[in-house]
Amino acid sequence: MKEIFIYSFIVYGLCNILIWGSNLEWWRNLLAKLGTGDYSLHKLFTCFMCLPTWIGPLISYFSYTYGNGVLSPTYGYFDIIWIGFIMDGFIASGVVWIINTTQEWFEGNTPSENNDEEG
Repeated sequence: MKEIFIYSFIVYGLCNILIWGSNLEWWRNLLAKLGTGDYSLHKLFTCFMCLPTWIGPLISYFSYTYGNGVLSPTYGYFDIIWIGFIMDGFIASGVVWIINTTQEWFEGNTPSENNDEEG
């Protein structure tokens, strides 16, 4: 069970850095110059549901290649490994989207320090 938390935070952290990290702003700007349509790389690198779909299987691949694969959430569930990688992408997308949506909700519902209280 702890592996899925570790996996989730690795995928979320990596996606958060790739989407919001100031040190990779040049990369997102370059992708924006190449196009910002619905099927562009820019869209992939600015979407908290799209990017984890690809990052999740990549993390699972590294887990299988350089470890024993136990970090993959679907480890041991499928006989065909690439089916597990696809499922890991689905899991990663859902988990990262839930974490990001929860974070945005808290950011939107936290009182600002600049608001004057009436009363």
